[in-house]
Amino acid sequence: MSIGGARTALFSWAYARRHGGAFILRIEDTDVARSTPAALQA
Repeated sequence: MSIGGARTALFSWAYARRHGGAFILRIEDTDVARSTPAALQA
């Protein structure tokens, strides 16, 4: 995650908390060339 992505996630978390919502962070591994079955189990 980049610094910009972390900043956006932090602001989104704070907004959700302030308004009684839920913050869900979804991280996807889109690097098919280096993806392994072991990574799916982690």
